[in-house]
Amino acid sequence: MKLLLTAFDPFGGSPINPALEAVKLVADKIGDVEIVKLEVPTVFGKSVATVAAKMAEVKPDAVLCIGQAGGRYDLTPERVAINLDDARIQDNEGQQPIDVAIFEDGAPAYFSNLPIKAMVAKIREVGLPASVSNTAGTFVCNHLMYGVLYHIAKSYPGVKGGFMHVPFVPSQTVNRPTPAPSMCEQDIARGIEAAIAAIAEKVLNSELPRPLALNVNIPKLPLEQIKGLKVCRQTRGFWRDHFFKHTDPHGRDYYWLTGGFENFEPEAEDTDEWALANGYVAVVPVQVDLTAYNQIDILSKTL
Repeated sequence: MKLLLTAFDPFGGSPINPALEAVKLVADKIGDVEIVKLEVPTVFGKSVATVAAKMAEVKPDAVLCIGQAGGRYDLTPERVAINLDDARIQDNEGQQPIDVAIFEDGAPAYFSNLPIKAMVAKIREVGLPASVSNTAGTFVCNHLMYGVLYHIAKSYPGVKGGFMHVPFVPSQTVNRPTPAPSMCEQDIARGIEAAIAAIAEKVLNSELPRPLALNVNIPKLPLEQIKGLKVCRQTRGFWRDHFFKHTDPHGRDYYWLTGGFENFEPEAEDTDEWALANGYVAVVPVQVDLTAYNQIDILSKTL
């Protein structure tokens, strides 16, 4: 199992970013989870492109992005990212978008599919403050969280992703005009490791429900051209039989049975036929029991 762990470089005139310093201290393996670390530029557009390229390269099972939220006293997994850039300050390349959509074809918002409450509970278990946050802001942190979840929704439906903010470290608060809470890099790193343990426990290592049968179809493509995996439903349609008459060397007739599938919904993007046609492995959960359980009570009352 593989988790991509990202952190921003310093921004806003600060010589350090506690997110990056803490991520450097995180273990390279936590339980059965291999940690792939990535430093991300605090730049609109480039941050998302950097993480998206790494996702395509390492194909992680989950992505956890870490960023600084000065003024917060605890570690805060984010619940939601909105499709809006509205920067209070410039990013590291001088960009300051105001009221701009991140992706024009994206949803108004994407929710983290990480177990954020379990992450909070696990962080508290190691003696550190944590809470769920309902706003990732409108700077590059929200931009990256939204961008990661956008790519997951469009191209990596089996991947989990989200974002967690961390406080200042003590050195960042020394000369501030007003007091600000802080947490040392070592404690932030412990909190990140606890959050990853919760992700592994609740998501990456969770067992599938049983009994379970999966119908898996792989597109006829070179491995490097397969885009990923889609959990989907069976396409509505039917198989149309075609019989071809032939004659053997003894003059006797015989028939070859062929045919083709007629797709009733070629534009439906949640089906196995669409997944295969667009370069994805299609996984359809199926059941052998054909009993219509929702009809049993109705039928019992009428007979």
